[in-house]
Amino acid sequence: PARESRVEGAAQGPAGASWARGFSGLRRDGDSRRVFVIDRPLLDADGRIVGVVGVSEDVTEQRMLERRAEDLADRLALALDAGGLGTWRWDISANTLDWDDNLNRLFGLSRGRSVPTLSEFLSPVHHDARPGADAACQRSIQDGPATVQ
Repeated sequence: PARESRVEGAAQGPAGASWARGFSGLRRDGDSRRVFVIDRPLLDADGRIVGVVGVSEDVTEQRMLERRAEDLADRLALALDAGGLGTWRWDISANTLDWDDNLNRLFGLSRGRSVPTLSEFLSPVHHDARPGADAACQRSIQDGPATVQ
Protein backbone atom coordinates (compact mmCIF):
# COMPACT_ATOMS: atom_id res chain seq x y z
CA PRO A 1 0.00 0.00 0.00
CA ALA A 2 2.79 2.47 0.82
CA ARG A 3 4.41 1.82 -2.58
CA GLU A 4 1.08 2.30 -4.37
CA SER A 5 0.52 5.66 -2.70
CA ARG A 6 4.00 6.80 -3.68
CA VAL A 7 3.40 5.76 -7.30
CA GLU A 8 -0.02 7.43 -7.45
CA GLY A 9 1.38 10.52 -5.77
CA ALA A 10 3.98 10.77 -8.49
CA ALA A 11 1.36 10.94 -11.23
CA GLN A 12 0.15 14.53 -11.06
CA GLY A 13 -2.04 15.96 -13.78
CA PRO A 14 -4.01 13.86 -16.27
CA ALA A 15 -3.69 10.11 -15.78
CA GLY A 16 -0.77 8.77 -17.73
CA ALA A 17 0.82 12.20 -18.25
CA SER A 18 4.56 12.61 -17.80
CA TRP A 19 5.85 15.25 -15.45
CA ALA A 20 9.17 16.89 -14.73
CA ARG A 21 10.32 18.75 -11.67
CA GLY A 22 13.42 19.80 -9.81
CA PHE A 23 13.98 18.75 -6.21
CA SER A 24 16.45 19.67 -3.51
CA GLY A 25 17.54 17.13 -0.97
CA LEU A 26 20.26 15.97 1.36
CA ARG A 27 22.48 12.98 0.79
CA ARG A 28 23.33 10.65 3.65
CA ASP A 29 26.59 12.52 4.14
CA GLY A 30 24.62 15.78 4.60
CA ASP A 31 25.61 17.25 1.22
CA SER A 32 22.80 19.23 -0.41
CA ARG A 33 21.97 18.18 -3.98
CA ARG A 34 19.64 19.45 -6.72
CA VAL A 35 18.02 16.72 -8.83
CA PHE A 36 15.88 17.02 -11.96
CA VAL A 37 13.35 14.20 -12.33
CA ILE A 38 11.17 13.15 -15.27
CA ASP A 39 8.56 10.47 -14.57
CA ARG A 40 5.93 8.76 -16.68
CA PRO A 41 3.28 6.54 -15.12
CA LEU A 42 2.77 3.07 -16.58
CA LEU A 43 -0.92 2.27 -16.98
CA ASP A 44 -2.72 -1.05 -17.27
CA ALA A 45 -5.53 -1.69 -19.78
CA ASP A 46 -8.04 -0.05 -17.40
CA GLY A 47 -5.95 3.12 -17.05
CA ARG A 48 -4.75 2.38 -13.51
CA ILE A 49 -1.21 3.24 -12.60
CA VAL A 50 0.83 0.08 -12.21
CA GLY A 51 4.31 1.59 -12.12
CA VAL A 52 6.47 4.53 -13.05
CA VAL A 53 9.36 4.88 -15.46
CA GLY A 54 11.62 7.72 -14.49
CA VAL A 55 14.92 9.39 -15.08
CA SER A 56 16.78 11.48 -12.53
CA GLU A 57 19.80 13.69 -13.07
CA ASP A 58 21.94 15.42 -10.47
CA VAL A 59 22.02 19.03 -11.69
CA THR A 60 23.72 20.50 -8.61
CA GLU A 61 26.88 21.52 -10.46
CA GLN A 62 24.92 22.87 -13.44
CA ARG A 63 22.75 25.04 -11.17
CA MET A 64 25.83 26.24 -9.29
CA LEU A 65 27.50 27.23 -12.58
CA GLU A 66 24.32 28.99 -13.74
CA ARG A 67 24.19 30.99 -10.51
CA ARG A 68 27.89 31.85 -10.87
CA ALA A 69 27.35 33.01 -14.47
CA GLU A 70 24.39 35.17 -13.36
CA ASP A 71 26.50 36.67 -10.57
CA LEU A 72 29.34 37.47 -12.98
CA ALA A 73 26.91 39.01 -15.47
CA ASP A 74 25.43 41.17 -12.70
CA ARG A 75 28.91 42.29 -11.62
CA LEU A 76 29.90 43.10 -15.19
CA ALA A 77 26.70 45.13 -15.67
CA LEU A 78 27.40 47.08 -12.47
CA ALA A 79 30.99 47.78 -13.53
CA LEU A 80 29.93 48.88 -17.02
CA ASP A 81 27.21 51.13 -15.59
CA ALA A 82 29.57 52.64 -13.02
CA GLY A 83 32.24 53.27 -15.65
CA GLY A 84 29.87 54.56 -18.30
CA LEU A 85 31.06 51.81 -20.65
CA GLY A 86 29.41 49.41 -23.08
CA THR A 87 30.23 46.22 -24.93
CA TRP A 88 29.80 44.99 -28.47
CA ARG A 89 30.46 41.93 -30.60
CA TRP A 90 31.51 41.94 -34.21
CA ASP A 91 30.63 38.94 -36.37
CA ILE A 92 33.37 39.43 -38.93
CA SER A 93 32.08 36.88 -41.45
CA ALA A 94 28.60 38.46 -41.50
CA ASN A 95 29.93 41.99 -40.90
CA THR A 96 27.32 42.59 -38.20
CA LEU A 97 27.63 44.21 -34.79
CA ASP A 98 25.68 43.53 -31.62
CA TRP A 99 25.74 46.33 -29.05
CA ASP A 100 24.55 46.31 -25.46
CA ASP A 101 22.13 48.98 -24.21
CA ASN A 102 24.91 50.95 -22.50
CA LEU A 103 26.77 51.40 -25.77
CA ASN A 104 23.55 52.38 -27.54
CA ARG A 105 22.98 55.03 -24.86
CA LEU A 106 26.57 56.32 -25.22
CA PHE A 107 26.02 56.70 -28.97
CA GLY A 108 22.56 58.25 -28.52
CA LEU A 109 20.68 55.26 -29.95
CA SER A 110 17.38 53.95 -28.65
CA ARG A 111 17.33 50.91 -26.36
CA GLY A 112 17.54 47.63 -28.28
CA ARG A 113 18.75 49.26 -31.49
CA SER A 114 22.12 47.98 -32.61
CA VAL A 115 24.51 49.45 -35.10
CA PRO A 116 24.28 46.77 -37.79
CA THR A 117 27.59 47.10 -39.64
CA LEU A 118 31.17 48.19 -39.11
CA SER A 119 30.78 51.07 -41.55
CA GLU A 120 27.80 52.38 -39.53
CA PHE A 121 29.91 52.02 -36.38
CA LEU A 122 32.69 54.08 -37.97
CA SER A 123 30.39 56.79 -39.35
CA PRO A 124 30.15 58.87 -36.12
CA VAL A 125 33.93 58.60 -35.54
CA HIS A 126 35.65 61.91 -36.27
CA HIS A 127 36.81 61.96 -39.91
CA ASP A 128 40.47 62.42 -38.85
CA ALA A 129 40.30 59.35 -36.58
CA ARG A 130 38.22 57.15 -38.89
CA PRO A 131 41.12 55.75 -40.99
CA GLY A 132 43.00 54.68 -37.84
CA ALA A 133 39.92 53.08 -36.32
CA ASP A 134 39.14 51.27 -39.57
CA ALA A 135 42.78 50.11 -39.88
CA ALA A 136 42.71 48.77 -36.29
CA CYS A 137 39.53 46.82 -37.09
CA GLN A 138 41.09 45.39 -40.24
CA ARG A 139 44.27 44.46 -38.32
CA SER A 140 42.16 42.64 -35.75
CA ILE A 141 40.83 40.43 -38.53
CA GLN A 142 44.40 39.38 -39.36
CA ASP A 143 46.13 39.54 -35.97
CA GLY A 144 43.49 39.24 -33.28
CA PRO A 145 42.15 41.88 -30.88
CA ALA A 146 43.26 45.46 -31.39
CA THR A 147 42.85 48.55 -29.23
CA VAL A 148 41.37 51.73 -30.66
CA GLN A 149 41.57 54.99 -28.70
